[in-house]
Amino acid sequence: MSRFVTPQTTAQNSDGHDQSQHPMSAVMRPSNSRKSIDTHELLKRELYAQANLPLQLGGLVPESAGASEFLQSKKYGVVDRFFYLDSSARSTSSDLSIGQIAYDLQTLNQNKPLNNIIEMEINDFYLPEIPKSTSFPAYFFFRRLMISIIEMEAQAIFAENSTFRFHFELDLNSAGISNYATNIGHSKFIFTIPFRDISNITLRFNAPTYRGFKNIAFAQDIFQFSAIPLAVGGVFGGATIATNVPHGLTVGDDVTIFITDFFSGIPSIDNNIGTPAYTDGHLVRVISTTVLEFRALATVGFNFTTLLTATTGSLLVGFRRIAFVLRFRSITPEDTNQIVPV
Repeated sequence: MSRFVTPQTTAQNSDGHDQSQHPMSAVMRPSNSRKSIDTHELLKRELYAQANLPLQLGGLVPESAGASEFLQSKKYGVVDRFFYLDSSARSTSSDLSIGQIAYDLQTLNQNKPLNNIIEMEINDFYLPEIPKSTSFPAYFFFRRLMISIIEMEAQAIFAENSTFRFHFELDLNSAGISNYATNIGHSKFIFTIPFRDISNITLRFNAPTYRGFKNIAFAQDIFQFSAIPLAVGGVFGGATIATNVPHGLTVGDDVTIFITDFFSGIPSIDNNIGTPAYTDGHLVRVISTTVLEFRALATVGFNFTTLLTATTGSLLVGFRRIAFVLRFRSITPEDTNQIVPV
């Protein structure tokens, strides 16, 4: 007796399905009026059409050199580029008072723009604490930090009916005079569509408030200063300097500063204060809203009594510095991953 069953006669049910299926099959076959779309078949047709190869239906197409070369020509990989961004090396377009720090990425990237960006990630870093009077709540009350790259906000995490956007969210943990910003799951952002290219970026730092987000008002970290000549002043009778604008430091505190571009032409002074002799910084006592005194130098009787004219330089307030690593991942027409530290 035959093991095969003769198919039923063709008929259609009320919803248009073809009922001429094999009795042992439980799968409905679509009728002419309701055909399914075979995506795999469409992709196969497109592949062989682009490779200029004959398409053989109902069977396998033997491997050929043309198909192999076509597939190899379509390989893509990713390349990671890492940038160490330091607030002391920011662009002049930065505005710390509204939490915006800008960088020239093209210069950092050897005068090449970043393109086809599909992902970016920020590492943990330290953020200065912003002091508040004890009569007010802590500045970072909710202990969260949002960071956005303004030039790339077309794709971002949306908040407040899309009026506020950000790319990263970090947790703030108290670390004395600073906060340690750490990942809570949003330190990496993946683009839905590759970002074509970018050469300059502006990072905006925000903190959440009640039903809103505020721009973080960072204090100035770099100041121009002048040495006070012929002076034996301060509290300890040592060398004193005066910043060109109020520094905002608390009078009586001891603060670490780093000095650059200071050259008096007097070896005994330049060897103690000038660069690059002292790369470890100086501990200074805050005397007034502009005057700072060198603590360690005062202990050995060092002062500016031999300095006849005011000598200028630049100083960085150490604890106000912000520095972090930002990684960008781009698509590259190569078949292997690359890591390019910058």
